[in-house]
Amino acid sequence: MMRTSRIGQVSAVAAALAVLVASPAVYARQTRAGAPPAKPPVTQAPPSPAVPSDRQVPFPIGELLTYDVSYSGFISAGTATLHVVERRPPTGRGAYDIVAEAIPSKALAIVHQMYYKLETLLDTVALTPQMAVTYANETGKIKTKTTKWTGAKTVDYTIQTNVTVTEKRTLDAGTQDPLSLIYFLRAAMNNPIMQDGRTVPIPFTDAGDMYYLNAKVAARETLKTPAGTFPALRVTSTVLDAKRQPMIGRKLTVWLSDDARRLPLKFETSLAIGSFVLTLSKVQ
Repeated sequence: MMRTSRIGQVSAVAAALAVLVASPAVYARQTRAGAPPAKPPVTQAPPSPAVPSDRQVPFPIGELLTYDVSYSGFISAGTATLHVVERRPPTGRGAYDIVAEAIPSKALAIVHQMYYKLETLLDTVALTPQMAVTYANETGKIKTKTTKWTGAKTVDYTIQTNVTVTEKRTLDAGTQDPLSLIYFLRAAMNNPIMQDGRTVPIPFTDAGDMYYLNAKVAARETLKTPAGTFPALRVTSTVLDAKRQPMIGRKLTVWLSDDARRLPLKFETSLAIGSFVLTLSKVQ
C-alpha cells in the first residue's frame, strides 16, 4: 500500500510538470481555442488497512477474581487477585491490561512483610504480551522487572533495584509471560488439540529466560470452591528449561471451569519443598 501511494503521488507530480513545461505555442493554441489548460489527473489515497478483529476470549473486561492462598494446602498465606482492568485503547487494535496482586496474611506479614504485583498488556488479536512488569517489595527491598516486546522474537528485559540494567533477549515466537500464560490457556481450551488430551508446549519467559509449559487436559471433574461448585477441566503441566529438559520439582496443575467462562478455579504449584494452592473464593 505504501508503494501504491508513492506511485499515485509520482503520477500526479509528473502530470503537473507536463503542463508547466508544455511549449508556449501549444499553450497559446489551447487558450485561443478556448480549451482549458490540461489538469493533472486526480488520484485517490489508498484505503486504510482494516483493523483485525479481536480474538474471541472467555474473560470479560472488568472481571475480578479473588483467591485464598495456602501453603501445602493448610497454612493460610494470604489472598491473591486476577483483574482484567481495561482494554487499551477502547477501539482499534489494542491490549488487555491485566493485573495480579498477592497480599500476605496478617500472621505472615508479621514474620515477613511482602507485596507482589504482576501486570501484562495482552494483545487483543494475537493473545501474546506486548509488555510485562513484575513488582516485588520484600521488607522494603523493591525490585521491578520489565519485559518489553520489540519484535516477534525480541525483547528488552530491564531489572531495576537501586540500579537499572537493560538487556536484549531473544525468545521463541508466541512466548507468554507468567500472567498472560493463564489467560492464553483459558482461551486455548476451546482448541480441539487441548480438548482431546494431547500435550501442548507453551513457551513463556520469566526474568528474561526461556521456559516451556507442557500442558494437557488430564480429566474432567467436579470441583467445590468457596465461590461455588463447578464442572472442571484438570490441566496438568510440567515446566521445562530452555533446553526443554524437565525442571525438578516444578509442576503446575490448574482447574478451569468446564463452561464458556473457563474460570481458573484452582492453582496448585509444586516447589522443591511443599506447594502453594490458590482456590477461587469470589467472582466479580
